[in-house]
Amino acid sequence: ILEGAAFDFLVTGDESFITNAAVVADFVLQSDQGPVRQLGSISGYKWNDLNGNAIWDKGEQALAGWEIYIDSNNNGKSDDWELSTVTDASGQYTFNDLGTGEYYIREDLQSGWQQTASPSSVILGAGETLKDINFGNVLLLPTITLAVSPNTVTEDGTTNLVYTFTR
Repeated sequence: ILEGAAFDFLVTGDESFITNAAVVADFVLQSDQGPVRQLGSISGYKWNDLNGNAIWDKGEQALAGWEIYIDSNNNGKSDDWELSTVTDASGQYTFNDLGTGEYYIREDLQSGWQQTASPSSVILGAGETLKDINFGNVLLLPTITLAVSPNTVTEDGTTNLVYTFTR
């Protein structure tokens, strides 16, 4: 396709093919009655939910560089053919030029993090703009174990009790 070129398409007969398309290009089909399909968008933010309360509180930082994807087959993983984007410096992501329907917006959860807020699915209407479809994540603290060897000592004033911390 030529970048910046304008194309006119005429679709006659059954236009239902556009309803089931996984990806719709940046255009609106027209008929003599006006637009056949108005495209919409879905956007939101991703942030470090320090207190794990699923609310973006003052002082909690945006998370940049995280993959957000549309899970077209709702299998919980990002497939090569699915639409994806990466959060920008303000933690924002956007999917434009989407047709009507139900969308499963997911994130590629990075190691050491746990979700505190995430959408389950969203319904996008014709020409609708859905905002604040957000993801909160909290960084899990490392697990620390305590081993005491020996676990009992008879107090004689000379024997030390040794504690070993393992992270």
